[in-house]
Amino acid sequence: MNGASLGASLLVPTNTRTPYARRGQGLPSGQHTTKDDSKFTMVTSYVIYRHGSRGPKDSTAIKMNQAARWLQSNTVNRITKANRHRLQAFEEPWSDVVFKGYNQLNQIGKEEMTQLAVRYREHIARSMKEAALPAKGPLPDDTSVTEWVFFHSSTSRTEQSAAYFERAFRAGSASTLDTEPLDYYSGIDEWDGLKSSLLNLFDPISSDYDSSDGDSFDMHLENHPADSDYRVDKRVRHLKPYAACNAWADYVKSESTKQWVAKRWAVIDNRIRDSFSDLLQGIGLDPATLDVGRDLVPLYDLCSFSWAGSETPPSICQLFTMKDLQLLEYRDDIENYVNYSHGDEYIPNSAIPQINHRLSWPLLDYLYQAMKRVTKEHQEQLQNPWPKKPVSPRSTFYFAHARLIMLLLTTLHLYKDDVFSLVDPTEQQILGRRFISSAISPMAANIGFELWYHESGSYHLRFTHNEQVVVPEYEACNAQSGYCKFEELFKEIRSKYELNFDKSC
Repeated sequence: MNGASLGASLLVPTNTRTPYARRGQGLPSGQHTTKDDSKFTMVTSYVIYRHGSRGPKDSTAIKMNQAARWLQSNTVNRITKANRHRLQAFEEPWSDVVFKGYNQLNQIGKEEMTQLAVRYREHIARSMKEAALPAKGPLPDDTSVTEWVFFHSSTSRTEQSAAYFERAFRAGSASTLDTEPLDYYSGIDEWDGLKSSLLNLFDPISSDYDSSDGDSFDMHLENHPADSDYRVDKRVRHLKPYAACNAWADYVKSESTKQWVAKRWAVIDNRIRDSFSDLLQGIGLDPATLDVGRDLVPLYDLCSFSWAGSETPPSICQLFTMKDLQLLEYRDDIENYVNYSHGDEYIPNSAIPQINHRLSWPLLDYLYQAMKRVTKEHQEQLQNPWPKKPVSPRSTFYFAHARLIMLLLTTLHLYKDDVFSLVDPTEQQILGRRFISSAISPMAANIGFELWYHESGSYHLRFTHNEQVVVPEYEACNAQSGYCKFEELFKEIRSKYELNFDKSC
């Protein structure tokens, strides 16, 4: 299912506020498998998750209600048979919409993390079985080994995501629960049984997040080398590098970046005004006076967040046609592309050229060093099954934010899209683009780094994005096999994008 067909059938928005299972390109069509997997043994994995679905910031909610009240005030006694469907949400005086706190996962967010945990546990079980490994995995069974490590970016929404994911992951596989993991939007009745049984385990978690100040919950995390980098140094360079890099903030706020975005927005905004022309004229408004960013984008966000909390699209979404939704998401993508993706190639930046490509380097370098230690341990184990007590976990899970997902994908040379170089793209070019926010970084988006051992004695990496195998566009990667040569890939990335964070940021 592509973005157009999803929107055409449901007439709902897709963007970075979209729940994982409803993202613009539908459910995962690929699998955690590639060609010649029988020759490979999984050694360890690292997975970065965006937090689960949550509500908007208070400031965003205020803008939503302001825009809704403005439009409602102009529809009084002007709703007709011709426009009633689109203006249904404004037939009565507007009652401000109130969302649960920005730092709180909503029910769908909890279910997203629960379901992802069950599926990844099943993936681990399959990988170990296919590799003919013992049940406890590639490393010897020893109580000193921390098998699974979970940590987050120290915000309530990532803490909660880690908590719900960990509890479901440790609860066992889907087979342990006597049911198969199902998408909770299709087959909702079947999923309800598994969902309820898991969520009932987490009732104590909810009470810890009632505080309005959000970030007070101090979830116990197992010790991890990367933990001190953001908890002690407070630079958050691994999971929130953009928050610790003044040079990146200067790039985003620069006149060059602002003008680049403004030129493209001006074209898209004119198309949106044209699309709304008949509706606005019908209620006595001049389309030329419509400020898309002030008057429509908040309502687009309101539609997105409201839909994320219900099984059916709310009436506010009826305001938009399919064409409107496509243009509004593209408008959103323009800003995301230049701020977090390959758009940095279009903006001169003497301080740090291609800064978006470099900003995830601290995390990538840490992962490289961690995997190097694992390969050494694995080699010792191959030579002597019990040389010493192993110290590396089977999997490490990180819970972070949409920006990090997009920055990592940029460094891996994925989703580059030349349509954004155009100021005035055609409708066909817009609909055919590769960079689509709802497909790339919806709520609960994820990137997996899996270290595999080949029977020839070499180590390789396999990457997944939203549970599908993806192949970074580097010489070290083989598009046919789906694997990248471990050392060669990091050597390539380092030569292009190594960043001295302290000196540059």
